[in-house]
Amino acid sequence: MSKEILSRAEARLATIESVLLREIPGTEGNLLYHRKGAQVKYYKKAGDHAVPLSSRQEAQIRLLAQKRYEQTLRKFALREKAAILRAIRVLAKALPFETAASAVPGDIMRFVVPWGGKDEDYAARWQKVRYRTNKKEKKDSIVTARGEKVRSKSEALIADRLLKAGIPYHYEAELDLKDDGVYYPDFLVLNKRTRQVFIWEHFGRLGDSDYAYKSFRKIRIYKKHGYELGKNFLMTFESPEHVFDTTEADRLIDEYLL
Repeated sequence: MSKEILSRAEARLATIESVLLREIPGTEGNLLYHRKGAQVKYYKKAGDHAVPLSSRQEAQIRLLAQKRYEQTLRKFALREKAAILRAIRVLAKALPFETAASAVPGDIMRFVVPWGGKDEDYAARWQKVRYRTNKKEKKDSIVTARGEKVRSKSEALIADRLLKAGIPYHYEAELDLKDDGVYYPDFLVLNKRTRQVFIWEHFGRLGDSDYAYKSFRKIRIYKKHGYELGKNFLMTFESPEHVFDTTEADRLIDEYLL
């Protein structure tokens, strides 16, 4: 689902929730009316009885009218809320149409000018998109070949590998996972040919039990929001027993990003 559609749906849900918080008058009975020509008569229905209301009882008529409106408003709001939630569930399972190229064999795609223009033009536009990024201080930061500061030598090696392969990427771009908070994956990367966007996390301190637990929790949250390994999520890792090997980064680039 596109960010724009999701943002609009969530804004609408917030409005609906505010409607559902409105108070419904607790007065007994319901308002009925009967029109004859220009004359309107109002009745208060309680149980099986309908009692006429005179013009002197306008305050009670207003209260019952408000109650009827609020009840109808709530019914419509609940109906719309259910429809939006159904739509979100359906759209969340739909692949963006930009990724249609991934379903067409490469031997055919080589003759195609895909939607959005040629690969390099599309990639250039994607690279120019501005994302909020992680503002957390980078202590003893490393500078990549592209001139940006990253948090580790391994991240710099990955960034340089992406640059060398011509893969567009954003470093620590904001990923809003709603109720689960905001995350900053190490890399947001684009397959220019298929238009598929991946998040790439490098888990660099798996020898630290607390870090390992947080990494496992992050993977579970990503999966909850539709980010799955090999589909739109890539991962590399290292620990004191497993030194980071750039051939693994090269493998992921070859398999998923070219």
